[in-house]
Amino acid sequence: MTQPTSPERLAAVLHAAQYLSNLSPQQDPWAELAQALKTFFRCDLVLIVRAGQDGEPQLVHAFTPGIPAAGILAQARDEARAVLDSGFLGAQTLAEPPCSLAFLPLLRDRRTAALAIVGRGGAEPYAKEDLEILLALGGLFGNVVARVETERELRDYQENLEGLVARRTEELEGSNASLLREISERERAEEERRKFEERAIQAQKLEALGVLVAGVAHNINNVLTIIMGTASLRELLVTSPPDREAYQSIGKACQRGRDVVKSLIHFAQPTLSSQALFDLHGLVKEVAGLMESTSRNRVQVVEALAPGAAWINGDAGTIDHVLVNLCMNAMEAMPDGGTITFRTRILEPDWVELDVEDHGTGMTPEILAHALDPFFTTKPVGKGTGLGLSMSYGVMAAHGGSLEMASQPGQGTTVRLRFPLVPPPAQAGVPSVPAPALRSMTVLMVDDDADVRFLMTRMLKKAGVRQVRTCAGGEEAIENLDSGELPDLVILDQNMPGLTGIQTMDRIRALHPHLPILISSGQPDIETWDCFRQPRVAVISKPFTLEEISGKLALIFS
Repeated sequence: MTQPTSPERLAAVLHAAQYLSNLSPQQDPWAELAQALKTFFRCDLVLIVRAGQDGEPQLVHAFTPGIPAAGILAQARDEARAVLDSGFLGAQTLAEPPCSLAFLPLLRDRRTAALAIVGRGGAEPYAKEDLEILLALGGLFGNVVARVETERELRDYQENLEGLVARRTEELEGSNASLLREISERERAEEERRKFEERAIQAQKLEALGVLVAGVAHNINNVLTIIMGTASLRELLVTSPPDREAYQSIGKACQRGRDVVKSLIHFAQPTLSSQALFDLHGLVKEVAGLMESTSRNRVQVVEALAPGAAWINGDAGTIDHVLVNLCMNAMEAMPDGGTITFRTRILEPDWVELDVEDHGTGMTPEILAHALDPFFTTKPVGKGTGLGLSMSYGVMAAHGGSLEMASQPGQGTTVRLRFPLVPPPAQAGVPSVPAPALRSMTVLMVDDDADVRFLMTRMLKKAGVRQVRTCAGGEEAIENLDSGELPDLVILDQNMPGLTGIQTMDRIRALHPHLPILISSGQPDIETWDCFRQPRVAVISKPFTLEEISGKLALIFS
């Protein structure tokens, strides 16, 4: 085969160098080297060999058309091993097939990275000039391989880095979502804790207020008992209608005071002092009529009630007080007049909703948030106590219901009361009560308040009782029973120093189990106490009128 001249060799080297320098990481450098040697140097065969782990030459790429590459490598193994070890050029001539071989070390970082075995037919060995050109090409190719492998490693690293970044990003997004959930849960827990603390503080306030109210209610009701009882006695003595109306007004004022005390008790200690079935619609109609008559036509009252009756079980007096209080608030929110609407809805099968609506000034969200707080008021000093809505809330809780408010500035306020419905009462006849023979009876009156004892003596005698004995405490009452004639009835005040009414009742029952006992107390819920649900035991709440005490006596002896 005719070999290229020196200018042709130089051009071939330049072309080969340019070709190899443009290799990309996607190309196989060993295959491209074999192609360059074949193309630019007109080689008949090309073998790319690398040292294996055992140091023996291993074939990487081969271009040997028509000639077994393994046979050539087997004949040239010793020279190939020597060149791989030394890094120097080598040459060998084969007899079969007849060809001249050149061993070109491919250097990388001054170390032999691989070996190119190039050959041409015939027995003529490679000239020195040819070997020098091939050696220069081998040094260039070593750098090309280093670049390609570095770029390939960089590409793989970038791909791995992108995957790592993607995985890490996914992990961070998951961690961020988990962190956001944790923050949300913590915020929710903090909000629940704050609400719990607010409820706990509210409960502590109510507990303290309940203790205060319980003590004050007893004293106030004793005073109201004296005033109401005296007024009821004086009403029987006067004949002039104006004087009678005056004493009746005193009695009504005492009843309102009793309702206020009862509402305070309901607010601080939510219970029901007396329960009975009543029609909520009937009560609403009574309150609506009262509001129309007292507002002097300044406010129009609209009744948008559901058809039929709405029977609930509770204390009609306290519900009446709640509705009147809501109406008074509505009237104050409409100084120029307006409309108050009572609207009911039957929520089958167990609930009835009553809305009290006005079109007044309304409330801001800040005021609405505290509207049910005790002692919170926006009224001037002396115009309000701040207990109306909070007491109404307590009354609704005592009835097993709820109270909700909605309001916007300039659009009015709606207060929604929700009550549990009960079946309508069965129709039954009212048994007649025979009049007791009170003029032959003796009553033992026990109360630590001397004024109450004095008034009760007058009221009982006015009711027809023959004799009234009085004691200032439970111990004295026990001694009186042991030393004197047994009375027909014992009236006990519940809140007394020393023995309370219950303790005194238990002592009396142990000695005289059939002796009738009437418990008198200023606590509005005393009628619901289980300890008084016994035969021949009755309860009356202070304050009371002559008519009410007479009715209790008739009930006891019926």
